Amino acid sequence: MTYYALVPLFSTFVAIAIGLIVYNKNPVSKLNRIYVVFSMAVAYWGFIAFNIQISEDFSTAYFLEKLNFAWLLMPPILFHFSLVLTKKDAIFDNKLFLLFIYLPSLIFILEAVLDVNKAGLPYEQSWGWSYFVPEGPPDILDYLFIAWGFTLGFSGVIRIVVEYFRTYDYNFKKQVKYVSIGLVILMVLGMFDYNYGYRHSLPEVNHLGFVILDLFMGYAMWKYALFDINPITAAENIVQTMSDSLLLLDPEMKIRLVNKALAELTNYKKGELFGKGLKQVLHSKSYSVIEKISQNNVIEGQEADVLTKGGKKKPVSFSATPIKGNQGKTIGIVCIAKDISEAKESERILLKQTKDLERINRILEGREVKLKELKDQLKKAK
Repeated sequence: MTYYALVPLFSTFVAIAIGLIVYNKNPVSKLNRIYVVFSMAVAYWGFIAFNIQISEDFSTAYFLEKLNFAWLLMPPILFHFSLVLTKKDAIFDNKLFLLFIYLPSLIFILEAVLDVNKAGLPYEQSWGWSYFVPEGPPDILDYLFIAWGFTLGFSGVIRIVVEYFRTYDYNFKKQVKYVSIGLVILMVLGMFDYNYGYRHSLPEVNHLGFVILDLFMGYAMWKYALFDINPITAAENIVQTMSDSLLLLDPEMKIRLVNKALAELTNYKKGELFGKGLKQVLHSKSYSVIEKISQNNVIEGQEADVLTKGGKKKPVSFSATPIKGNQGKTIGIVCIAKDISEAKESERILLKQTKDLERINRILEGREVKLKELKDQLKKAK
C-alpha cells in the first residue's frame, strides 16, 4: 500500500465527520439532510476507491469496480441540493418529478454493475490498482448520461446564480460563495483528470474534488445558516400541532414555513404556499398588516381577513414579531393568525339579538303609550 492510497481513506473519514457535524446542527433541516446524503455518497466512493487501490489481484479490483457507482448519484443529489438551497424544493411534492430526477441514476448504476466495461477495467499502477476507460465511441446510454448529468448540473448552477442576484440575504450569498468555490475546484480537477491524468497514467484526483466540494458545502452550511433562529429547530412538533395558524416569513416577506393549522384554514397544501408572498393569503383590505411588518413593527391582535384557496374570506386576529439575528438585523418574521370566525359569528348573532330586543322594546313602549292614551280618553269620556 502506498501513501497515495491513504488519500481516499482519509477523505472517507472527512466526509463522514463533516456530514454528521452539519447534520447534527439542525437534524430537521431539509438542506442538512440532503447534504448528509451527499457526504455519505462521497464517503462511500472514497472507501471503495481505497479498497480498489490496495486490492491484491485483478479479480478483487474488478469486483470492487462494479461497486464503484456512487459518482453516478452525484448529479441528482447536487441538483436536489440546489433546489433545497434556493427554497424551490416544493416541486418534490410531485413524486413523478422525484422519480424523473433519480431514476436515470438507478438505470446507469444497474448498467455499471452488470457491465463494468462501461466504467473502466482495473489495471495495476505503481501506486495501486486504477482503471482505464475503454477506447471507442460512446453508445446511446453514454450520451444520455452526459446529457442528463449536464442538464441537472447546469440547471442547478443557473438556479443558484439567479437566486444569488435576486436575494438580499447576506447568509445565503455567503453560502453560495463557498459552494461555488468548491464547484470550481471540482471542475478544474475533473478537467485535469479527463484531459491529462488518464492519458499520462496519473493518480485520479476527481474524487478529491468532490471531497473539497463537500468541505466547502459543509463549511458554508455550518458557518452561514440561512436562519440563525429557526422555529423548526426549536420546536417543530409544537409548531405543527398548535391550534393557531403560524407563518414564518423571510426578510423579503416570502413565506418560508406554514403549519398544519394555516393549511387547514386556507385549504392550501403547505408546499403550495412556500416561496409565495404574504399577499397570497391576505385579503386586499388587510394589506396594512404587510406595511406594518415591512417597517419591523410588532403587531398584536390586529383584525384581518385571510383568503382561502377558493377566495373565501376568513377573519383572524393577526400578530407578528420580527426575529433579530446576531448582528441585530431582521432575519425573519413570525406571524400568528388566530381564527376568530366563531367569535365573529357569535358577535353577529348577539348583535342581531340585541337589535331584535331593541325593536321589541320599542314596540312595547309604543303599546304602553297607546294604552295610556286610551285610558286618558276613557277618563275624559266619563
